[in-house]
Amino acid sequence: MGTNTFRLLIAEMAEIKGRVCLKPLYSENRIVRLGEGFSEKKIIRPAAIARALNALQAFRNVTEQEAITSVIVTGTSAIREAENQEAFLSLIKEKCGLKIEILSGQEEARLTLTGVKLVFPEAEKENDSTVVIDIGGGSTELIRSKRGQNPFLLSLGLGAVTLSEKYLHGDPPTSVEIKQLKAEIDLTLSNIAHHFPKDCRFAGTAGTVTTLAAIDQLMTHYDPDKINHYQMTQAQIAGILETLCALPKEKRKNLPGLEKGREDIIIAGTLVLLNVMERFSYDLLHVSDYGLREGVLMDQFGNQDAS
Repeated sequence: MGTNTFRLLIAEMAEIKGRVCLKPLYSENRIVRLGEGFSEKKIIRPAAIARALNALQAFRNVTEQEAITSVIVTGTSAIREAENQEAFLSLIKEKCGLKIEILSGQEEARLTLTGVKLVFPEAEKENDSTVVIDIGGGSTELIRSKRGQNPFLLSLGLGAVTLSEKYLHGDPPTSVEIKQLKAEIDLTLSNIAHHFPKDCRFAGTAGTVTTLAAIDQLMTHYDPDKINHYQMTQAQIAGILETLCALPKEKRKNLPGLEKGREDIIIAGTLVLLNVMERFSYDLLHVSDYGLREGVLMDQFGNQDAS
């Protein structure tokens, strides 16, 4: 349950070449915008609660139809920061019969890394570092991983939803708004660059990154297989950003690859990504469709017998 998107994944464990792997069976995303209005006050609003209930009830119907016995529900930035968190969790329990595990920023980053490693298993064998970015609606996670070392995890208050609400009011946004948003990103990143090596594999996951990969491929139907391992340069991402900034929201909706409901937050998310790449001197982005969902399942079931 993310700040912008709720995601359902039904999967089973399979053993391939002696290694336990995840085999996705069903996947669905719903734009809920749970963190709507968080830039003003961190309260989950009634309209967002209604959208959340609709999405969770629909997901619950799917799991019941498929006779799924083990269901894990996790919540991220919006729920962990909400002032009405307790009332919201109680309502979800009452209406949907679901207990939500709220992930800390550090735990969210760790599980995201677990999911991304499924796409890049070779990173486990390399001596070079891997840096992963996960740009969510309410926060951005940065993870540095290297064989034989504990991961370095950071959760930053740079969310695509909250930044959009705070700065991007023009349609399309004005150059002043873009400049102000970039200034906040720059300030947040200014004291952390030394934690992330220049010579590394830079990988990205979650909605902003996968949407940019879909746009770059002019994808009319989202295909995870074409997203995983896709590569984009700084110049490619900057070119897409220029196009996005020039279009009003209604025209942005028509761009192939842009998920409906993401047209108003994609600019902020892209600015976070591009600023990280520029400041940390990363020219190439490796894209992963896998992330937090897959990491949660691997963490829970990956050590069990795949049979």
